[in-house]
Amino acid sequence: MPVDLVFWQPDFYYGRGSVPGACVFIDGADHDHPLKSERDERARKALEDRGYRVITIRFEQGLEEQIRQHLDIFGLGS
Repeated sequence: MPVDLVFWQPDFYYGRGSVPGACVFIDGADHDHPLKSERDERARKALEDRGYRVITIRFEQGLEEQIRQHLDIFGLGS
């Protein structure tokens, strides 16, 4: 985890040298549970407040489209 004070582990982290990078979370259906959703929101807000970019990939949306929304992080692929 890039921040000691946020007790949450992103699924992927893309660093950017000396500035905060991007935290990527992959959310399955279990993240729709109200308690888990609320914890997710608090943790992700804490990361954003510290300058990290937070990207959430959702299970019910097309993966390719979600990737295309963040080409600066994921690149064009092959």
